[in-house]
Amino acid sequence: MVEERGRRGMLVDANEVSNRDGLNCDICVVGAGAAGITLAKSFLGSDVNVIVLEAGSTKADMDSQKVYSGKNVGLEYYELMFSRMRMLGGSTVHWGGWCRALNEIDFEKREPIPMSGWPFSKAELDAYYEKAHELCELGPYNYDVAFWEKHRGAPRIPLDSTKIITEILQTSSPTDFGLEYRKELEASKNVRIILNANVVQLNTDKDHKKLTGVEVAKYNSGKFTVNAKYTVLAAGGIENPRLLLNSRQKNQQGLGNQYDHVGRYFMEHLVVNNPAEIIFSSPGIIPSLYVSKTSDVSRLGNHTAHKVPAWGTLKLKDSVIRDEKLINMTAWLDHPPLSEKELAIESAGEIYEGIWKYRKIVDDFSEHLNNVINDIDGLVSYAGNKVFSDDEEYNRFGTQRSGVCGMSFIMEQVPNKNSRVYLDEDEKDRFGNSRVILDWQITDVEKDSIKRYMELFGAALGEAGVGRLKLNPSDLELGYGDALLGAHHHIGTTKMHKSEKLGVVDENCELHEVRNLFIAGSSVFPTGGLWNPTLTIVAMSLRLADHLKERLVA
Repeated sequence: MVEERGRRGMLVDANEVSNRDGLNCDICVVGAGAAGITLAKSFLGSDVNVIVLEAGSTKADMDSQKVYSGKNVGLEYYELMFSRMRMLGGSTVHWGGWCRALNEIDFEKREPIPMSGWPFSKAELDAYYEKAHELCELGPYNYDVAFWEKHRGAPRIPLDSTKIITEILQTSSPTDFGLEYRKELEASKNVRIILNANVVQLNTDKDHKKLTGVEVAKYNSGKFTVNAKYTVLAAGGIENPRLLLNSRQKNQQGLGNQYDHVGRYFMEHLVVNNPAEIIFSSPGIIPSLYVSKTSDVSRLGNHTAHKVPAWGTLKLKDSVIRDEKLINMTAWLDHPPLSEKELAIESAGEIYEGIWKYRKIVDDFSEHLNNVINDIDGLVSYAGNKVFSDDEEYNRFGTQRSGVCGMSFIMEQVPNKNSRVYLDEDEKDRFGNSRVILDWQITDVEKDSIKRYMELFGAALGEAGVGRLKLNPSDLELGYGDALLGAHHHIGTTKMHKSEKLGVVDENCELHEVRNLFIAGSSVFPTGGLWNPTLTIVAMSLRLADHLKERLVA
């Protein structure tokens, strides 16, 4: 058994842990994703005894994933069972790697965004962002456009820089935290990672002011308890509130839910794909989307500089966002949606290349064949033009419309109390805990903001004489309908606020109601901010680790 082996630093299965006695430690971390592993690494080599409880194993397992099952009753959303990974590394095993620190404006209280404003400014996180860059295997903590642009010879799209600016995203490898940091965690003498350890209950003292133990269920029956001075929930924006809501010793509302905030303010990053196209006045303003030298830093594809891939996106200046009372969003330029003719040409090329170059049937052959059949006349016409024309329009199977590109957006979501995670009292998981129901909702603020952004961007294109914006009217009329997607970012649900009446945790991520219980991850974000959350999750976890170190020596 773990205690009997005489080793503290190891990675073991929960089935190896004795049911007889509880395990004791200084810090218990629930979840081994980006937040949990960052916390554990912060204590490596110290005298602090850390136990990390991971519900999954080192590999994906369907029986484990099923514990995440739940219902969606709001906007169309992804199947909850597959929207997060129950395994060592958490969702870093399949994230996209896009990283950037939040903007200063993301921390501010803003008029169009209810419940906005963080209890500290971006400056509080700058030092931690720099350390987070190392953990995420990024380049320098420097997002100055000139710093990146000197690696590219092409000029940026000449827009009014007092209104629209270029901002840089860096791209992680992407780093799989479970794979990258497993060996050093296994070798540690003070950190234990227990796999297949399903936390099912958070136990408190009789006054419900202090956490006394974390109850853990095994897959093969049996339970054990971890007793810690401090416990950190790092299980994500859906499981963090689920654990609190299922811990009902005090009342049926759950732990930390005195003012009915647990599970509320669920936010995503909203992605709107190709609601508009840019028709440039001259094809020379942008290079071909299909050649390898894609674009300048302001944006069609990524490029490598400072040893990491980077993207340039186009966004409104913070001053314009404040004046216009908009939410924060950015746009990237990409291939325009393919027409039926272009799909036929593209598919014909895929079939041809598969057969003659690789001597095999291409993947999705039936879909490609269907595209060809749907516009066989257009394909024949194209073939004739291709033989007798050197027109640049027909490069790469003729699918590139010279001087035209698509425009897509990603934006923050307004905190909305009615957008929430709550318990499904009729459905239980294999351990007897209630499953969750997700009711994802957005407001008119998001829709109005993107319409206004496109108006401002279209005007900027016209004023600069570089082109015009062509809108997709069906998306505008339907509130973006099928074009609106979530980015798989679970934000909110245990929001941070200095007042216990307005938040679940305080500025140090400690529960207002239970003073030795902390929460890590994007569930504590008061607002989502513009950029992908992983880098900020890591920075916030580093900050929390420093706070816990201070508490342990106090």
